[in-house]
Order: sequence, then structure tokens, then C-alpha cells
Amino acid sequence: GVTLTTTRIENGQARDSRVEGVAVLQGMPSTLFAGIVLHELGHVWLIAHQITNLPLWAEEGFCQLLSARYYAGLATPEASYHATNIQKDTDPIYGEGFRRILALSERLGFARFVETLRTMKQLPR
Repeated sequence: GVTLTTTRIENGQARDSRVEGVAVLQGMPSTLFAGIVLHELGHVWLIAHQITNLPLWAEEGFCQLLSARYYAGLATPEASYHATNIQKDTDPIYGEGFRRILALSERLGFARFVETLRTMKQLPR
């Protein structure tokens, strides 16, 4: 999937980001599709709440966390497979980002983590 955005940069800082669209490949199993859509909607949520200056690992980690939580809630073999792939991903942005964001959300609780992110426009400390 991909989230298409337009961002105005001013003095090295992102300003006035706007979502232009979300695209997801067709033909995949519905469980995987839904997880990818949730990931992309995580990007949309961040932009809608003007959270535009996160490091890439944090943004992708947050979006992966949304997908992983969805898969965990399904409790099916297919969903478990996709959740495990997220947890074991060795990519420094997606995998390590997910684990770092997961640790933050577990420390604070998911609802408090999201609310702090929404109101402070940055990662909780």
C-alpha cells in the first residue's frame, strides 16, 4: 500500500501536509488487505492530526502497530501469521520501528500513547 501526500516544507519543517489518496494492490487475501489498509490509514491519521515531523522509523512503526493490533484481535491462523511477520521483521525502519513504538505503547498503554501523540504532535517521552 501507499499513502500519497503533498507537504509544504518551510525552514526545514513539514507544514500543511495533505492526503492526496491511498492505494492498495488488489487481489490479496482479505485479512492481509485489511491490515495493509489499517497501516495506510495510520499515515492518514498522522497527517489529519498534523503529526508531520516524526522520524521515519516512528511513523512506520506506529502504522505497523495498528496492523499488528488488528491481526492480534482476529485470533485466526492467517492473522497470527501476519502479526508474527510484523514482530519478526528485521527491517530497521518497519521492524525495529514497530518494536520501539510497541514498547512505548506498552509502557504508557495504547490509549494514552495515542492521545499523547495526538496532543503533543511528537512521541511521548
